[in-house]
Formats: sequence, C-alpha cells, structure tokens
Amino acid sequence: PSCALALLTERVLIVTMKSGYHASLRDIFDLEQLPLDANQFHNAPSGGTTLSFPQSNNKLTCTDIRKWDETAISLAGAYYFVPHLFYNPTLKDLITKFFPEGKVAERIQRTALRPHVEVMKIVKAEYDRMQMGDASYLVAMQIRGNKPPAPQFWISNGEFNSYDKCAAALVPPGKESDVKHFWACDSGLAIRETMSSVLGQNGKGLHRWEPEQFVKSGSINGVRNALADILLQAKCDELLICAWSSYGQVAAAYHMAPSYMITDFDKPDGLLLLLLLTMTTTTMMMMMKPLLLLCVCMRMMWRVRKEQRLGRIR
Repeated sequence: PSCALALLTERVLIVTMKSGYHASLRDIFDLEQLPLDANQFHNAPSGGTTLSFPQSNNKLTCTDIRKWDETAISLAGAYYFVPHLFYNPTLKDLITKFFPEGKVAERIQRTALRPHVEVMKIVKAEYDRMQMGDASYLVAMQIRGNKPPAPQFWISNGEFNSYDKCAAALVPPGKESDVKHFWACDSGLAIRETMSSVLGQNGKGLHRWEPEQFVKSGSINGVRNALADILLQAKCDELLICAWSSYGQVAAAYHMAPSYMITDFDKPDGLLLLLLLTMTTTTMMMMMKPLLLLCVCMRMMWRVRKEQRLGRIR
C-alpha cells in the first residue's frame, strides 16, 4: 500500500526498519534493480502530515492526491488503504496506467520486489530436489499450526480433510496421474502433525524438512528460506492458504492467480456465538443469554479435554 501511494503521488518512499528484524530488505530482495541510492535521502524531510487510517480514508477517496502540497507524509494505523485509492475518481487514469489488471500487490512484488539471487538458488535447488517439475499437477498447501494467540497446534483432522478434498477438487481432468501436494509449514510441529494426517498418508506430500530439521526465520538464512517457501508455493498450479496469515497472500500475489482459503470454524461453537451476539434486548432473550454462554463454555471445555486426550495440550 505504501509503495502504491508513493507511486501515485510521485514521492520517494522511505522505509524505516526498526529493531526486531532478522534481515534487511537487501538481504532478501534484488534492490540493485531499483535506480535509487538511499544515501541521497539522509536529509529528506520527515514527520510532516500524518495520514491515520481509517480516519484519513475520506482524503484518500475524495481528493486529488497529486495536488497534495505536504512536503512529507507519514503513515499510521491500518495499513491496507488501497481500495480507497481505487475508488478515487481523480486517479482513474493513473490506476489504469500502473495497475491495468487491478492488482496492486502482484505488480509491485513482481517488479520492485524481485527475490535476491541467493533466495532463487534455494528455490531452484529445492524445486529440483523434490522433483516438483515431474508432477502432473501441483497444489500448494500453507499449513500454519500455531494459530495465534494459542501456542498449541490448532489444525483439526477436519481441516486436514478439507485440504485433501479441496486439492482433489482443483485438479482438472487429465491431470490426475501424479498429483503432488507441497506443504508450506510454519514449524516442525506443523510438519509432524501433517505427516500423521490424511495428507501424510495419501503419498502425495512434498516437504522441505523433517520436523526436527525445520529452519526458523531467526537469521538471514532463515528469512531467505521463508521467502523461498513462498516462491515454491507460487510455482504450484493451485494454492490453498490460511485465512489468518499474510504469508499465503504474498505467495498468491507472486503466483498472479486466485488462491483458495481453508478454514475450520467449528460449527456448533460458531452458531452459539452468533446467536449470543445477535440477540435482541427483550426480556426473553436476556434470560437465554446466560444459558447460551454456559453452553459455549461447556463446549470449549469439551474441546480442551479432547485435545488433552490427543496429547496436543499438556
């Protein structure tokens, strides 16, 4: 989004990397292709007018951002404001020029954020090692086991079955001979659980590491491997990604094609919560709320005990 705003306003985008990052942008992207020298902007103005989202959405939607006279603009708040730029009638010509397909992230990623050569070496080596090119059809599966904020593994057998059924449904006629599933897992635990699920039993799974060998993204090499995972997903024919992670969304953007999200919202819990949140304030409804809340709590306790029996919670 910030790149899109800078492009449409013909401004220089300055990204300040604060502490906590394990790699710089130059470690993972080929920024040498960009005709910019960061040293030129050490004295660039900072601060200036702050656009805070969603408070500034009207300004993005209803004013000509090319006529803004602020020397510097700082961005704060919710980061995804691109739809407001697309709805701005004064920007139609520029939007058509820069983003003719209507895809912002895809075009910026594939032009300005091309992967570093060391990342591409990992991608090629892993693609060849897993013989991904020999498959009749490739389905990538983003499997994020540590669903925040819970530290334990939260993908159920039902969700694994959904992955398997969706993958089968996406394979076109004539491509069924040697289908392979590439697993993009976020931990050794996710790999282990996937190996013991229906996905590990169907003989189609491809994964980069054994559970105990998983490389965490806590170093430059780890971050490069994480991006390599994203790019290996993008090289597949179809993508099944998680609904609560931008990791798969980045892979879909490099893939330049629609992806599919796998979710496993427990229907009984979801139904009870929906009823609880949408009740009116009538006396009868007020009397039913405690009962419904008790049902939700009992259901959650039952799930915890079930996970304990499965050995996933200790």
